Amino acid sequence: MKLVSLVVLAFILQSNYSYSQCGSGLDLTLTSQKEVDEFLLNYCKEFDGHLRIKDNSDSLIRIVDLSPLLGLKSVYGILQISCNSLLNLYGLDSLESVGALLLHSNENLVNISSFTKLNYTFGDFWIAGNKRLKNLTEFSNLVQVDGYLRIQYNDSLNNIDALAKLKYAIGILIAGNNQLLNLNGINNILPNSIIDNPLNTHEININNNDILSVCSNNFICEVIKRTDLKFKIEDNNINCNSLDEISNNCLTSLEAFQVDKTISINPNPTFHQLTFELVKPEILYIYDSLGNLTDKISLNSGYHEIDISTKNQGLYFINFSNYKVVKIMKL
Repeated sequence: MKLVSLVVLAFILQSNYSYSQCGSGLDLTLTSQKEVDEFLLNYCKEFDGHLRIKDNSDSLIRIVDLSPLLGLKSVYGILQISCNSLLNLYGLDSLESVGALLLHSNENLVNISSFTKLNYTFGDFWIAGNKRLKNLTEFSNLVQVDGYLRIQYNDSLNNIDALAKLKYAIGILIAGNNQLLNLNGINNILPNSIIDNPLNTHEININNNDILSVCSNNFICEVIKRTDLKFKIEDNNINCNSLDEISNNCLTSLEAFQVDKTISINPNPTFHQLTFELVKPEILYIYDSLGNLTDKISLNSGYHEIDISTKNQGLYFINFSNYKVVKIMKL
């Protein structure tokens, strides 16, 4: 009987040991290279807790290598990496899912060099304050973010094209990325995946990206039609500076133009000028055949004559602020 009891006790102790070593309930922070080196010796490859890998200012040995983490398959809590000495994140190649991903303040991180198998986050996907990071190439298999997609204050980030497979996110925050040119990487997110936040939070927040000038992709052009969402779009470059600018640029592809035949602009075709009447004040936008905005003019109600004599010959689209579009030919 005593032997049976000892066996049962040993089994319980072993089970509890295994359970705790898989990280359930843990908020574990690794602050030295030694702790990184020993992590998979002490814990499961499917870690149930939060895992934070951070520099400790009191430690003489900084974290410079994550390769001892090769084999780690999942982190069900938050995975945070904030280490100024890391040049890349090689070692996280086996990760397939995380609770939430936070890559924050890795000031010398140039290449991610990892995460190629990551396709799902249960929470936010947050890339912030990585001054030398230029792209997100290794996230090319990310499909779903069950939280906010947050890309902020990455001073060298010039594109997010690698996110092209991303289909789901509940909110978007892209801010303070001074070299970001366009939003092509979020082109395939499903507009209905964005969730109305009951708190006073903007579900779509795109601001303070100094040279961002191309925002009118498929996702953006569809999601801005939703009246249940809150938008903050400001302090970017021209064409991405406001919701109105983006809305008008969403009409610049030839497929998007729906010509309104109730507006009379004469003569058409024309050599020199256009004449028309407005019943109320409007903003007039002129686009060339490639969809490039050439003019933006604020007009009061009444008769107007617009001189287009200096424009090249070809097809143009006149778009009013009420989204009515007229096709004209310059001879």
